[in-house]
Amino acid sequence: MVKLKLNKELLSRLNLKTLQNASIQCSSNSIFVRLMPLPNTIIAGAPKSGSSSLYWWLSSHPEVCASKTKETHFFDDSINSRFNSSANVMNHGLERYLPYFDHCAINAKVIMEATPIYIYQKNALKHLSGFEQKPKIVFILREPSVRAHSQFRFNKYRLGNIPLDKTYVDYLKETSSTESDPLQRGEYITYIDQWIEAFGEDGIYVLQLEKVFKNRVEELKNLAEFLGIEPSFYDEFDFVKRNETRKMRSTKLHRLGLQLQPLVPQWLQEKILIPLYLKLNSTAMPPVSEADKKMILEYKSRFAESNKILAERFPDNIDLALWE
Repeated sequence: MVKLKLNKELLSRLNLKTLQNASIQCSSNSIFVRLMPLPNTIIAGAPKSGSSSLYWWLSSHPEVCASKTKETHFFDDSINSRFNSSANVMNHGLERYLPYFDHCAINAKVIMEATPIYIYQKNALKHLSGFEQKPKIVFILREPSVRAHSQFRFNKYRLGNIPLDKTYVDYLKETSSTESDPLQRGEYITYIDQWIEAFGEDGIYVLQLEKVFKNRVEELKNLAEFLGIEPSFYDEFDFVKRNETRKMRSTKLHRLGLQLQPLVPQWLQEKILIPLYLKLNSTAMPPVSEADKKMILEYKSRFAESNKILAERFPDNIDLALWE
């Protein structure tokens, strides 16, 4: 952050856009403006497609400053007591968003957050594209049918907001044609086209999860070039997988842990707390049933056309053979 002491003449030269990321304090004859950075990179989707791993891999880069909380949910379309009730664009100004980044140097090459639900959020599209300097938008995408089922299992076993006796069939029926329909959300290009319109093709970068796992080094180096940071950092990087879905023994304890996570330094989480926590409060996921496996395969054909258009938009980034 940068602190400036302004007199009336200097203040008159500033416009509101200049002050959109500033904290202002006044005294009897002086005005102090503390400039704080806004993110210039957003990992905006998609849920259950590797955004947690990507966030931690990027945040490890010395030229990257990541938000204190991976998912701020500040620009969500709704208010959720767990995620964003104390800081959201509907009830608050950017002064509630800036503290997520107040530890970052204002001239840091990359300042980022990662809220993968943004891909579907109208508020995120509207407000992020309204920044004076539009951030770069990164999407990491997973085969849509597999992603939909992964979302179901994550909600059921990790978050505990789906009854354990509810089947995948019932879940799809219940969510069909709603805003949270996991199959509709797999029509990625429907949403990404709106982001391209708002940010331009040059402002959008798409990663394919399966391609990343096939060659992590090459894919992260390509992304680093897009972001303008040193690609060679990833030549010898230890790619630890993050947020792999495991069944929580206590979902209440897990929710408490998520609330406390922003208060704990990242290195302490990585090296000690997360491995210990998962050992104490998680167990292996139940195997995917044969019925669910069959459904995953059957639903793949639903996405053939939208996947084809996506690959045409991003021919160097999407390999449809990996989604067959």
